[in-house]
Amino acid sequence: MHFQNKKKTACAVIALLIALTVYLRFYMAAFPSVALVCSVCVGLITFITLYSITQGQFGILSVRSNLERVGLVNKKGEPPFLLRQYPDEAYEKGTIYEFTNSGIPQEDWVTFREKLEAAFNVFVYKITPGKNRRRVLVYAVPADEGLPERLEWSPVHLINDDFSLALGRGLQGIVTIDLSVVPHVLIGGSTGSGKSVLLKNLLMQCVFKGSDVYIADFKGGLDFPRIWWEKAQVIIEPVKFLQKLQKIEAEMKHRIEVLRKADKRNLHDYNFIHSEYRYPRIVIACDEAAQLLDRTGRTKEEKEVIEQITKYLALFARQGRAVGIHLMLATQRPDANVIPGAIKSELDCRICGRADLILSQIVLDNGNANTQIPKDARGRFLLGDGGDGVLFQGFWFDDEGWWNPWEKKNA
Repeated sequence: MHFQNKKKTACAVIALLIALTVYLRFYMAAFPSVALVCSVCVGLITFITLYSITQGQFGILSVRSNLERVGLVNKKGEPPFLLRQYPDEAYEKGTIYEFTNSGIPQEDWVTFREKLEAAFNVFVYKITPGKNRRRVLVYAVPADEGLPERLEWSPVHLINDDFSLALGRGLQGIVTIDLSVVPHVLIGGSTGSGKSVLLKNLLMQCVFKGSDVYIADFKGGLDFPRIWWEKAQVIIEPVKFLQKLQKIEAEMKHRIEVLRKADKRNLHDYNFIHSEYRYPRIVIACDEAAQLLDRTGRTKEEKEVIEQITKYLALFARQGRAVGIHLMLATQRPDANVIPGAIKSELDCRICGRADLILSQIVLDNGNANTQIPKDARGRFLLGDGGDGVLFQGFWFDDEGWWNPWEKKNA
């Protein structure tokens, strides 16, 4: 039904209510009190109906008018129809708007996300199909309750818990991960999505917490300013990285023996009791896993080194949690050709930035990053949680001077 026809229908409903009011006034004169009460009730219903249809940001006619204005219409020029709106139990200030899709594909709804936000002054955090193919659900909060386009890091966000790290700000506050629970991290996203900044921010927090951080960067280390070489170990040669992994394996065996003798199940419990000597956590990171693990175009000797590196990373992925050894890998394409299944299956913490459907499915095992993150967003990520995921804006920070604010904070 076209928008103009909906107007006619609304007018007909209002006219019917007015006629009913007149009927009550003239034909129930014998019962004036009853007629008066009924007339008032019908009047209120008329007013509410008229207001809901014509007034307010999400009045029925206002919604359809705005949708027509932004161009979200089907092939016949018909905009969707707002059926109802109700609270989103997942977010205190979230609202779910249920529309008929009017034959408009969900991909078009996602494309029009920014125009919808501007038209209704909201922040849309999710768009999904309804219970049937004729419905679309738009999840939104008021615009001033949405996510910022840029979020500056501050040392105040550093968490005092043993190994909880702050990812950024979500709709319900700061989003965190606990490496004692999910020990290994996989970050995926297309070029320019902000995954490198997110990885560096997490590594920075690990440095602040006294961890031994090892960064594999086979691009010559140019992406890591001098401060990283001072506060962490940046390794630019595959052979030297392999040698470091061999030393970490020896340390892992030593820690396993220490925990066994102390009758402790994990490093957290051991460090809590033995405060006189706390073993630091070990974090092994790579900004682009393809450069670390992809064997395409490599020589026989290089392939042998990569095979050994892969073997050690798989070992740490399986056994590292208890002894405080963690992997953080970032990549644009974390498929089986880059990250073997033996490693990827152990990377329980999955974070995806701006991505197409295929990349989102590879990282999160679903297409949610493709539909929930705008295609021009930077620093916007989805943390996989086994469901729809947690949307957040990652922290931005000064890659070169990040140690100075920390020193000032503790002065």
